[in-house]
Amino acid sequence: MKKTLVTDLSEPLRKERVHTHQRIALVRFAAVGIFFVLELVLGGLFRLPEWRNDWWFFGSYLALTAVFFWLAKRLRRGTTFLGLAIAFVDVPAVFYLQWMTLPGSPSPSGVAGFTIGIYVFLVILATLALDKRIIWITALSGVIFEVWLQTLAGVGTGAMVASFLLLSLAAAASVYASNRLVDLVGHVARDYEERKRIERQLLLADKLSSMGQIIASVAHEINNPLAYVVVNVDLAKAAIDDLPKRLVRETSQEVEVRTLEIASMLDAAVNGAERLRFLVTDLRKMSRADDDAHEAEVIGVIESSISIAQGEIKERATLERDLQPVPNVLMSPMRLSQVMLNLLVNAAQAIPPGFADVNRVRVRTFANGTSVVIEVGDTGAGISEETRERLFEPFFTTKPAGEGTGLGLSICHDIITQAGGTIVVDSTIGKGTTFRITLPTRAPASIN
Repeated sequence: MKKTLVTDLSEPLRKERVHTHQRIALVRFAAVGIFFVLELVLGGLFRLPEWRNDWWFFGSYLALTAVFFWLAKRLRRGTTFLGLAIAFVDVPAVFYLQWMTLPGSPSPSGVAGFTIGIYVFLVILATLALDKRIIWITALSGVIFEVWLQTLAGVGTGAMVASFLLLSLAAAASVYASNRLVDLVGHVARDYEERKRIERQLLLADKLSSMGQIIASVAHEINNPLAYVVVNVDLAKAAIDDLPKRLVRETSQEVEVRTLEIASMLDAAVNGAERLRFLVTDLRKMSRADDDAHEAEVIGVIESSISIAQGEIKERATLERDLQPVPNVLMSPMRLSQVMLNLLVNAAQAIPPGFADVNRVRVRTFANGTSVVIEVGDTGAGISEETRERLFEPFFTTKPAGEGTGLGLSICHDIITQAGGTIVVDSTIGKGTTFRITLPTRAPASIN
């Protein structure tokens, strides 16, 4: 399991270790810098004997920590040796400084006892590297130098054994904590990926559900211009086949009139084909699972969504547009299209079929400071207060079984909030409902 975790998280762990080595290098540089300043002030200015150590050593040590800090900031890979600096630079440096104080110390054993605490701190500091090898090597280095110092201080064997046990326990506890942290990161990473996978599936399922609800009306929308194309092409073909006979028996003026009629038929066929092309383009946009764009042109997205939902709307209501020029919004065009299609279809389905000249579906856009506001309203039956409270809950629907997944508005809410916007609903029983979306813009002064 450990191997799988490391494999799955190799890149996140690598990045975290790079950042950790940068923090360790910063802590080391700051600590040595403080001690160097104290050495200069207390030992040089105030001439305290306990602070009059080897200034050249402190200066060299500070320079070395500065080099490690610079490397930690520059390197993005191969930073393991920076963690080993704790074992092979910091631990020997501590030993050297304590060894220098032994001759003049009234209690050499006390000096050695103080050093063990510093070594335990360095083992804990090595834990930040999230690498058990660095932890154990640091502990081993600490044991070697501590036993050496205690030998020089004349400390008994019992104290040496105690130091060995203390550093070993500190290393074991640090390794356990490091492994637990890696495990926790692994679980969080897997849960996050699973959540994102389910979210993508739900988004696609809702999109397919929305497409399924309007597929019949879209087919009708495609069939009308297609029939228009076929009829006009057939008429033009028949006229062209008859043209040689007309050239023989009719005047040039009559032939010219007939030629203009053929051109008019072909123009009509081209117009029908263009309508088909636009419909297919809008459908292709909606059929994509997602895209990589992060900025949406609001009016264009709304027009495409209206084009697809038109067949559902026109049997129930008259569509009213009030699309004022607005800036682009910071979200995926495909996701905004999914939201708009869902709201348009819901608005249409809130109105019973028939009396399309009386009922209305309204779409409105306007800029509001640094935001863009999109409103989709209908003159349907309205939504009760109890239903409004649960409107954005997953799997909640007021439609009959088989006609709704209960995910549409919930996913719309998630899409809008993830884009940094809001979606609210205002409804009055018997008068209709309006959904209001507010989205952030890139540049309020930049109007499409």
